[in-house]
Amino acid sequence: GHIVNITSDAGRKAFPGLGVYSGSKFFVEAVSQCLRSETASTGLRVTCIQPGNVETPLLATSTDQEALQQYGEPTGAKVLEPADIG
Repeated sequence: GHIVNITSDAGRKAFPGLGVYSGSKFFVEAVSQCLRSETASTGLRVTCIQPGNVETPLLATSTDQEALQQYGEPTGAKVLEPADIG
């Protein structure tokens, strides 16, 4: 089998004002990592997908103005719309 979890950059770096969101994504990353280790010999695959920056109302709750200003940078990657993810 194969478990696929959708995570976020916020699961690797916490952002001010997004503590609960970041915590939930850290949780998904940690559970996925543990599952991957615990089931390695069974053939079960565990994958985390981080779709990248997505324009959602969640951004309005962040108090980290510097992070918001840099959103979508430094890679210059396109900020996705929710519909882009499907």
